[in-house]
Amino acid sequence: MEARVTVYPKIYMSVEDSSWSARPSVILARRLHSGEGSARWVACVKGFHISIGDPISTDYMGRGAEILYLPSWFCESIGVEGGEELEIEFERSENLQKATRLSFKVIGDIPGDMDIRDLIEEPLSQLGVLEVGQIVPVPVVEGAMILLESCEPEGLVFLDGADIVLDLEMSDAAEAEAEEPVPQVNPEPVDYRYVLPASYYTFLTESTPSPFQGPGQRLG
Repeated sequence: MEARVTVYPKIYMSVEDSSWSARPSVILARRLHSGEGSARWVACVKGFHISIGDPISTDYMGRGAEILYLPSWFCESIGVEGGEELEIEFERSENLQKATRLSFKVIGDIPGDMDIRDLIEEPLSQLGVLEVGQIVPVPVVEGAMILLESCEPEGLVFLDGADIVLDLEMSDAAEAEAEEPVPQVNPEPVDYRYVLPASYYTFLTESTPSPFQGPGQRLG
């Protein structure tokens, strides 16, 4: 099924949504489900694929219009700013081959206390479809990405929620950075004159004795 649809990033939605699936307006969702049904539709936008999630029913902008909202990172990767009318091909997920193994290369630095599988499994399931050569960001970790180097079977694959063997390989730069020892830096002494208010400190010099030296004085 092909349709001319207006595309926006999800920041234009009337509700907050950080999921990786696309969200159709009610009018577009009705058109998708008016003919042949599908457990999950997949949209091909400028050559990139993404699965369709639930329609947005509180969308005043999309009332009476066929609109597809996409994750912001997805819009950036395909060069969509918002408001463009595009010819989009919608395909039934049942027509796609199901993934059994995905092999990724990790690009960038991942903190050692984070399990990257926990970070990417749910977003990839929301995205729903992948193909070799595709690069997607790692949630939460700024600047980190994963590159799909190979998959089984080959070609465009659908992630149907079944158990998939997930292989992850760190890039050479990331491995080198992880193995490089962290230099120990001695902290610079703190001059509290520039930290505390003037009423909290007394300038001490060689010519100025401490007020806590010398003979004691009794108050009063």
